[in-house]
Amino acid sequence: MPEKTDLIREEISDKLKKAGYKLTPQREITVATLIENQATLLTAEEIFMAVKSKNPSIGLATVYRTLDLLDELSIVNKKQFHDGLTRYDVFISSNKIQPYYLVCSNCGKMQEIKGDMFSDVSSYIQTKHQFVVKVQDVTFHGVCDSCQNSERV
Repeated sequence: MPEKTDLIREEISDKLKKAGYKLTPQREITVATLIENQATLLTAEEIFMAVKSKNPSIGLATVYRTLDLLDELSIVNKKQFHDGLTRYDVFISSNKIQPYYLVCSNCGKMQEIKGDMFSDVSSYIQTKHQFVVKVQDVTFHGVCDSCQNSERV
């Protein structure tokens, strides 16, 4: 896994450089935090707390500016859920299959699903509409198994 982490970090650093930005120590810590927590969608505040534990001198505004820059450069995806909080997900262009999410409307639990469920849809869109799909951003909202079971009780 460390090799993959290094490749992701290198890809992000390259994107920043091509856009005329440096991977400053503050950005490096923020990026590292996002990479370390790929399986979890973190809010800006959660990212800030993790970053602050590594470097107490980094402020919340710096983390927000870094996240905005990473979003602008399509390095992260901002995802807003029913709770009104925005969460961040690292976008890895070398990984053509991006995860999909299941979000419980009752408890807010989020589950990541990996797999290319929509390749036929993308092919159809490209063929029928001459439109090349670069990113598929899909979130399913419903009721998780735990909430379904508690409703039955």
